[in-house]
Amino acid sequence: MKKFIITLSSLIVIGLGLYLASGPFITIHGIKSSIKEKDSDRLSTYIEFDLLKKNLKEQFNTEMLKITSADPDENPLGMMMAGFASQVVDGLLDVYLTPSSIALLLEGEKPDRYRSSFNHQDSTKEKRTEPLEEYKVKFVSHDRFYVYTKGRHDQEIKIILQRFGLDWKMTNIIFDGLY
Repeated sequence: MKKFIITLSSLIVIGLGLYLASGPFITIHGIKSSIKEKDSDRLSTYIEFDLLKKNLKEQFNTEMLKITSADPDENPLGMMMAGFASQVVDGLLDVYLTPSSIALLLEGEKPDRYRSSFNHQDSTKEKRTEPLEEYKVKFVSHDRFYVYTKGRHDQEIKIILQRFGLDWKMTNIIFDGLY
């Protein structure tokens, strides 16, 4: 009886460990298939919108600050422009941070109000890039996972997944050269 309990406990621990280790890959597959099937409800289950919005706002505000305040002596209105730009970025992210716009971002496209990846017909004859077609991964810690992929225009996109209990969710997207 004691051997049975030890064996059963060991199997449960090993199974839980395998599930936790495969969790990010299950999430990546879920994101990829949700985008491919154009299922925005399912895609939203893999995204932690509050953290993603906070992280994207910080990323875009930093970029806007770099652009608007290159040299305060040459441009005294630069700080005021930076504040205005920050408000614009906040408002735009509140409007555009939807599952369909995230799908476009993962394809390496800029989302706009006239199209979404789930309902537009591609007017160009250019081949659409399959999101997460090729990617590299890196475990950063027991609860953080990085996915590196290429966008439509060969810019690097880093997707950060974070563990919430037993689930993994997208919490940040870092772009190299998209904007």
